[in-house]
Amino acid sequence: MDYFDRLEADTHHLYEIANEARSKGLDVELETEVPLAKDLAERVEGLVGPEGVAKRIKTLEQDITREEVAFEIAAEIASGKFELTGEKADWDTEQRCDQGLRTALAILTEGVVAAPLEGISDVKIKDNFDGTKYIGVYFAGPIRSAGGTAAALAVLLGDKIRQAIGIDAFKPIDDEIERYVEEVELYESEVTNLQYSPTPEEVRFAANHIPVEVSGEQTDKVEVSHRDLERVETNNIRGGALLAMVEGVIQKSKKIKKISNKLGLDWDWLEEYSKPKKDDSKEDAGDSDIVHEPKYIQDIIGGRPVLGYPSEKGGFRLRYGRSRNTGLATMGVHPATMALLEFLAVGTQLKIEYPGKGNCVVPVDSIEGPTVKLKNGDVLILDTVKQAREVKKDVVEILFLGDMLVAFGEFLRNNQPLFPSGWCEEWWIQLLMRSENFDSENTDLDLHKLEYEYLTAKEAFELSEKYDIPLHPKYTYCYNDVTIKDLNSLIELIEQGKSTFSEDEGMKLDLSYQKRILEIIGVPHLVRDNKIIIDKDHSYSLIKTLTQKLPEKETTLEALNEISKIKIINKAPAYIGTRVGRPEKSKERLMRPAPHGLIPIGNNGGSRRLVATAAKKGSIKVDISRRKCTNPDCGISSFGSLCPKCGSPTEMGNPSLKTIPLAAMLKKASDNVKVRRVDEVKGVVGMISESKLPEPIEKGILRAKHEVFTFKDGTIRHDSTDLPLTHFIPSEIGVTVEKLLEMGYEKDC
Repeated sequence: MDYFDRLEADTHHLYEIANEARSKGLDVELETEVPLAKDLAERVEGLVGPEGVAKRIKTLEQDITREEVAFEIAAEIASGKFELTGEKADWDTEQRCDQGLRTALAILTEGVVAAPLEGISDVKIKDNFDGTKYIGVYFAGPIRSAGGTAAALAVLLGDKIRQAIGIDAFKPIDDEIERYVEEVELYESEVTNLQYSPTPEEVRFAANHIPVEVSGEQTDKVEVSHRDLERVETNNIRGGALLAMVEGVIQKSKKIKKISNKLGLDWDWLEEYSKPKKDDSKEDAGDSDIVHEPKYIQDIIGGRPVLGYPSEKGGFRLRYGRSRNTGLATMGVHPATMALLEFLAVGTQLKIEYPGKGNCVVPVDSIEGPTVKLKNGDVLILDTVKQAREVKKDVVEILFLGDMLVAFGEFLRNNQPLFPSGWCEEWWIQLLMRSENFDSENTDLDLHKLEYEYLTAKEAFELSEKYDIPLHPKYTYCYNDVTIKDLNSLIELIEQGKSTFSEDEGMKLDLSYQKRILEIIGVPHLVRDNKIIIDKDHSYSLIKTLTQKLPEKETTLEALNEISKIKIINKAPAYIGTRVGRPEKSKERLMRPAPHGLIPIGNNGGSRRLVATAAKKGSIKVDISRRKCTNPDCGISSFGSLCPKCGSPTEMGNPSLKTIPLAAMLKKASDNVKVRRVDEVKGVVGMISESKLPEPIEKGILRAKHEVFTFKDGTIRHDSTDLPLTHFIPSEIGVTVEKLLEMGYEKDC
């Protein structure tokens, strides 16, 4: 708690410094505009209100989840159970519904996006054609910032509010339903791609069943043919409504159904969107229980590579688990895979087949790396970035992309059934420890070494026999990725090469078509002088596992277990299809060209917009506003909120073309902040704001000194990728232990 208290105290100290600077009246406002909020509840009250709601949120949070709090608050405000005060005390039911939905949406989006204010343009109580009442929620473009789930929950909130005030569901007519279908098609063809392209049937089904009207204001100047509908106020595309319906309700149907069930709302009709679509095109390979949902691949964008087709062997193998940098839709891939593909930087967004619609990728080196084939025929399993970079120029085929580390919570959160797990070391060691033959009190086994360090094939087989457990994952290959016929063909080749096997050199096989089977199942090998050379461990494993021809069974693995003395588990039962979504872009958000200050200089600063260059002309003419002193005895003009002569407040004047003594202003500003080097200070051609009030030149000089730039609203901005990190090592982030202690970190673990 001391840590958070110190953070709060330091923040208040910074605000004091900022407010002291503002109080001098050199800037537009006398105080810092950004209000401070201690927690989510206060942030919500400060953002959308109503007064007193923070206290109620904190009370509810003690007993129920964040989502349940939002829905309860929406119902209480709409129904009048939560008493509004001040000017809102006389509000009617429609206004209370509007307030309830905005407050609830602010809770769901944690009060950090504009969606509750700008993404909802209105909430109305309207009439069905049978005389009953219903709720209409009007969405605007900025609802996109809330994300698909929150947009869908805004629709769900409308239903909760409808029930709280006791009115009927929305009953659309055919023309209104077909209007949605047309708008979706027009939006995709004329405006931009939706994250998910629904079929007309999917849109009709949603429009027929959503119990509130999903409407909105015009966002694009594209007209529809289903025109002049009585209950739809515009003949143009309603982009916000489409985002809420398509990227929200339809795309997030599984997640929304789960939430609606928990909240006691009847949205069981969403089950229709969750019905599995079996892929009958697959032959055997034993993956008939995998459901293929290739939504991610239906809207490929040029330049964004496809890394794996839906559930295609050789793609990313599903591996359950969590590292210190994964979770919250962030999934781990091997750093060698990232180096090999080049497209994957830390934080790159991928569109994925399951469990959700997308993720960010981060490096995890404790999972399985990629398997590659080189120009000379060698097949290698890469486990370091150095190795990947060394062989990259010689790679002709990536046989296996490696593991994707996915937290169980990703499946839970997306209401997605669990797929079978890849056979991996952490599963194997658990089976060993639970074996009837294992005695934890009297064992000389180094379990940590067994799980994380090198184990010979001979040791692996001895452990399997002694403890009656399946063969270690390192010496288990992707047998189920080939047919029984393929494997029998490989067994023939191994029978011929058995005589060449030695415990020091491994085994040599004749170069033949069966090499492809070795490649697909993932056996590393070299090719020298028309011979396939398999090292001693992998040779030993193949000879001990593939002892005789396989009988005919339903799957390759079943047949293999018929002949193998040791149980063989499916190494890769589930692959995840992926493609690159948005490349990673954590960096400053800059205007082009980037200015240090909003100082208008017209075209006088040359192509680099240098204030010093413009100042060489002495005075220049620019379109700006000045503020005028309110003291009738003074009345001078300036740019600050206080008069520099008498200290009285100033009021805004109208923008017009004015001559300003830029050279004198620049020298004075330079003297004020005691900075002599002003050659590199960059301004702007003109002001785009309504008020056209420039920033003090001092700000531009100080930003140039510290090599930071301003955005068009006077802020310094940075686009950050939001990734989790539960723990770190000081050297990894370039900080000393002493600095961490100073920052308030008291314990190292």
